[in-house]
Amino acid sequence: MPKVIPIYDELSYAKNMEHVGFRNGCINIRELCVYAKWLKYIGKNDMQIKYDLIEFSKRYDKNFNEIIHARILKTALSNTKKNTLRVPIETNITQNELYVINAMPTLEHRKILFTMLVIAKYMKNNNTTIYSKKQKEKIEEKKAKKIEEFKKDGRIYKEEYFCNQSIKDIMEQACVRVSTKERTEIMHELTMLGALETTQFGTSRIPFIDHKGISAIKVCDYKTIGLQYERHENPKSIIKCDICGVLSIRKSKKHKYCINCAKNIKLENDRKRIANKRNNK
Repeated sequence: MPKVIPIYDELSYAKNMEHVGFRNGCINIRELCVYAKWLKYIGKNDMQIKYDLIEFSKRYDKNFNEIIHARILKTALSNTKKNTLRVPIETNITQNELYVINAMPTLEHRKILFTMLVIAKYMKNNNTTIYSKKQKEKIEEKKAKKIEEFKKDGRIYKEEYFCNQSIKDIMEQACVRVSTKERTEIMHELTMLGALETTQFGTSRIPFIDHKGISAIKVCDYKTIGLQYERHENPKSIIKCDICGVLSIRKSKKHKYCINCAKNIKLENDRKRIANKRNNK
């Protein structure tokens, strides 16, 4: 299972769960919610979803008990009425946004800021919450009031974008490995430079969003966001795996595969070599 929090591509995650089950081998409410939403996505009704959740849990968790885990099953089922399955969409980063990112002092600063921008735009433009008619009306009313307030003050209203993920998760997505002290310093410096604004809730607001600019980078893979920026800045430093397409830092001129694919190739070559030795005896 991909070690990505939150799950940006729930469609692929759920399909993978169908074959390998729960990541840690035991029922997990977060993963079960994703699987339940996928069952609804493929057209199953509430009764079918409940039955499939039970069968799936029995298959992949030897300690599963329908009575003990009734609350988890109920939560997963009710979640299908609150949220749709998150299917990945393309995120466009504009030239004006890149101009701000490129002005940051180090590659680590730039990769982290790029990652936060991508996450903020992706989560805003790929909202999976299911709203009732009344909820939609309230949201529109609230937005209309804000626009009116901005007009009175002579300001232009713009949608706000936030990155709500933890620093640890951001670093993982940015493919940046630094100490806890260094990452805290980087976040502070990004705030002091005006690239980020910290809210009273501890989240980060992205103030340099460009809604109508010319697209410079299109992000479709959310596993290694930081490497996509690094590839844009220095194409020769990053390779795209010839087998799975995952980005990796180039370590030599002959580097063609990611770590996982390289391991699989080595295992396959070892098997062939052993088989050839046996056949030649």
